[in-house]
Amino acid sequence: MDDLNGCEVCQKPANQKCGGCHSIFYCGKEHQRSHWKKHKKFCRPFEMANDDNVGRFIKATKEIEEGSVIFEERPLSVSPMQLTLPVCMGCGNHVTAEDVHPCPKCGWPLCGEQCESNPNHVPECYYTSKIGQKVSITTFDTIHPLYRCVGALRCLYQKQFAPDVWRKIEKLESHCKLRKGTDGYEQDRLCVVDTIRNFLKLKEFSEEEILRCTGVIGVNAHEIPLSTPSQVGLFNVTSIFEHSCRSNAYKTFSMAGQVRVIAGRKIDKGEHISICYTEPLQTTLFRQKHLQRTKFFSCRCERCLDVTEFGTNVSALNCQSGQCKGIVLPGSFENENAEWCCKQCGSKQTAEFVMNAMKRIGDDLVLMDKGSVEDCKQFLDHYSTLLTPNHAYMIDIKLALGQLIGNGDYSLKTVSVDDLLLKKQLCQDVINIVNIIAPAEKRVIGIMLVEIYTCTTELQRRKLHKANKDPVSMLTECTTILRQAVRCLQHEPEVLFEGKLYLQALKDLKKLEGCNQLLIQNPSLLMK
Repeated sequence: MDDLNGCEVCQKPANQKCGGCHSIFYCGKEHQRSHWKKHKKFCRPFEMANDDNVGRFIKATKEIEEGSVIFEERPLSVSPMQLTLPVCMGCGNHVTAEDVHPCPKCGWPLCGEQCESNPNHVPECYYTSKIGQKVSITTFDTIHPLYRCVGALRCLYQKQFAPDVWRKIEKLESHCKLRKGTDGYEQDRLCVVDTIRNFLKLKEFSEEEILRCTGVIGVNAHEIPLSTPSQVGLFNVTSIFEHSCRSNAYKTFSMAGQVRVIAGRKIDKGEHISICYTEPLQTTLFRQKHLQRTKFFSCRCERCLDVTEFGTNVSALNCQSGQCKGIVLPGSFENENAEWCCKQCGSKQTAEFVMNAMKRIGDDLVLMDKGSVEDCKQFLDHYSTLLTPNHAYMIDIKLALGQLIGNGDYSLKTVSVDDLLLKKQLCQDVINIVNIIAPAEKRVIGIMLVEIYTCTTELQRRKLHKANKDPVSMLTECTTILRQAVRCLQHEPEVLFEGKLYLQALKDLKKLEGCNQLLIQNPSLLMK
């Protein structure tokens, strides 16, 4: 008898799979129920595997529906960003000279007494207290160098006092050999190693160990956006999910700081489960350089290998040769010095020309006021001759403008019909592109859907006011849009903008569904 087809409890022949992971079998519901308390810690719809090219990866053991929580995990270690203004060592929120509460034991900044006992603060408090010299931070409006050592220090604490956690941290990749000679590596050697070994007098930790910790954090840490500013966390299993610029899953966080991996689309059984390590709405050149600099690998996902990015031309330029309407792209993004060529007329541009153009436009993006409707409109108009409509820079501005129109100082009711239609079109443009190049970016899609809903509501209100249109179609359309938005934003923590947007969308959806139900039950209301 095949062991895989033996009941997990009694080992007798079994053909009933666990519905959660599809990895183990039971002979009946009684044994499944009795085994659940033990199995629930390991019941996951995926398994780890190995590949000569990819290394360790995670694949689905069953079909996973879009929006399902694939996995949830507590961090092994949480720490502030290396380069940060002074923050509370407990909750991670920014502190000022007016509200800082120095820890009475070690002097590290806290936001109040409630964070004195926060578990995150234990490592640096323990080590600093031992030397009998408190930390004194008095400037709060500039990046403070002392914070560079906190992440490594908290990892090293696990080595001394939590060996089970340390063994998991040790297994994470540090890429120390590749990092040697980089500015970051040298800064870590000069600042982090010196602080830990000399200021804190922790000679028991070698330079190599400390630098390995900084490498592990740099390569594997995930941003946890639950505080202001964000903190970073190391996660055991989440670090194994492979990268794809067109991932099928995405990360979010619970209010307790647990990472949640969510299916961004339906994932088939046996399919690799991936998340995105970089900015998915950026150009291929940007994504590749970012991954090389921070993760030390070149991405060869299906999106990166297709220069057109599935026909969207997110990284392409418009041909500048005469009246040609062609698209200019390199033969491959693997060679950043490759010539760019128009597929229609064959005219060529040097990589240097393209890089200079991208730098100039990128500088304009940084300097422009993204809070100004007029500035955003001018950007789209000015660069429409050089950039394709779906270029990453254009999508960036469309995303901003779609949220700006009707928000801020001017209510939606004061916006012209033309701008309302523009807002709706811009949001739909963003959704269309995201669905192709990064379908797991549910936050962006959810935000755009809410903006389309508010815009549609206002347009319908004006039609109703002028022509006394039937409200049923309005309710149906708005309800459909909001349901899609709620599905996209349902896993976002309530402290974030997306989480607050979800709560408001859910509230509005319930009102709309109530109105729909009322009209179904009382059709005569339509005559009033």
